[in-house]
Amino acid sequence: MLSACAASGGGAVPPAPVGPPCEWAAGIDTRSWRPVTVGAFSFRLPPGYREQRTRGIDSVVRRWRSRNGRFVDLDYGMYTARFEDGPGSRMGQPMIECAAGDGTAAPQIVIYRSIEGEHVVGLYWPVPGGRALEYGANRHVQRDALWLEASSHREQDLPELLAIVRSVALRQSR
Repeated sequence: MLSACAASGGGAVPPAPVGPPCEWAAGIDTRSWRPVTVGAFSFRLPPGYREQRTRGIDSVVRRWRSRNGRFVDLDYGMYTARFEDGPGSRMGQPMIECAAGDGTAAPQIVIYRSIEGEHVVGLYWPVPGGRALEYGANRHVQRDALWLEASSHREQDLPELLAIVRSVALRQSR
């Protein structure tokens, strides 16, 4: 579990995480973190993350950076790459799958080390019942989807990154 000082972005460096990787965020309370809403999804960011300017071409693209060099990147829209075509193509070491996802109602969540050496927690979540586009001979269906990736050069940041990713929720339609 991260210390309150480390989770807020300053102070003592937490030790490297121990135990089953998919449970590293279990003791982190995200309720006081700042809510962020993008399309059909919301998630929470700890104090100290600032949004950086980005521009998407055919989807919503946003990026936040903490004072300690942690990043949260997202891509949301009809043309967001499927996990294996987008962020998954940057995996340098075997991934640990924390949630397999079911294609629509539940996200796919993975932990991996990128080919650039970053420690990464990634999420891919197609919008259930959202817009869909069929194309190609095999009738491939492309849906609105969220791809969110939290990364750091420090392994000990993985619990916080996993807590950010696990805070993603599908907003209730009105």
